[in-house]
Amino acid sequence: MLYDKSLMPNSLQQDIQPVFIGGCDRSGTTFLASMIGNAECAITTPESQFKVDFLSCDEKNFHSPLIWRLKLWGVSKKRLEEIFKYSVDGKELMTRLVLEYARIYKNDPPRYWIDHTPTNFQNYKILNQYYPNAKFVHIIRDGRAVASSVIPLAWGPTNANDAALWWLTKISFGLAAQLLAPEKVITVKYEDILQNPETELKRICTFIGMPYNKDMLLGKGFSVPGYTKKQHSSVGQLPDNSKADNWKSDLSKRDIEIFEYHSLGMLENLGYEVIHQRPLAITRMERFVFFLNYIFLQYPKQTIRQKLRTYRALK
Repeated sequence: MLYDKSLMPNSLQQDIQPVFIGGCDRSGTTFLASMIGNAECAITTPESQFKVDFLSCDEKNFHSPLIWRLKLWGVSKKRLEEIFKYSVDGKELMTRLVLEYARIYKNDPPRYWIDHTPTNFQNYKILNQYYPNAKFVHIIRDGRAVASSVIPLAWGPTNANDAALWWLTKISFGLAAQLLAPEKVITVKYEDILQNPETELKRICTFIGMPYNKDMLLGKGFSVPGYTKKQHSSVGQLPDNSKADNWKSDLSKRDIEIFEYHSLGMLENLGYEVIHQRPLAITRMERFVFFLNYIFLQYPKQTIRQKLRTYRALK
């Protein structure tokens, strides 16, 4: 059975406070969500890129299309059909999905919904419009570590040049949101969480208005989907600061210099130590190589990923 419709959405919906964690991909959004979500009063759901599409529906037209990521929530097809049928709008639909996910994994309705979709700050305006009681957490990670992490993956930038521009663009959304609404947005650094996890978690919890408990340090508040476990190896583990500077050996010296060529000022303003005070400009030959890199590596990866999403949605 669904939760009692008499409790939905007027009273129970008001009790759920969303916490939207966002930032550049590969910056620790899932890692942080798994820690906060270990509170008894919270539930961390899988990424929900589809929520903005649902929220912005003018009519009850939620099935166009049923995005494949919704399957990661583990809700049965029959239950999903019920939720879609009885939801009057996108906000109620999302509330029902969160409650159903909580029923499956925690039994009790949560007080806090932790959502760790990296693009949350790109959608800050609409999320804040529909959830005026929400709090937002912007997590920033050293861009060179982000580049080192994303380049080998089957999606995202494939070289230091594109990774730098990608990182700068992504973090700008969170920085702008905090400038717009400092009472609603808190910025944390991934490295600070690794170095002083208890201090940072207490600071975040105080900002959100939720109780802190030591179990958060265990990071057991979320189980990542099987197909992403390899790229989320730190989730569910105690914070380990020893790996924070792995990018120094994973990236070549020239890759680091190229990244700093684009992002020197931002890295320094965020408090990160730079290696090249005057990085050499990118040569014409390097720009040509980056262009070929995009045509033969990055663009095909994006195309294949989109086809896989479509295939999974239609299965």
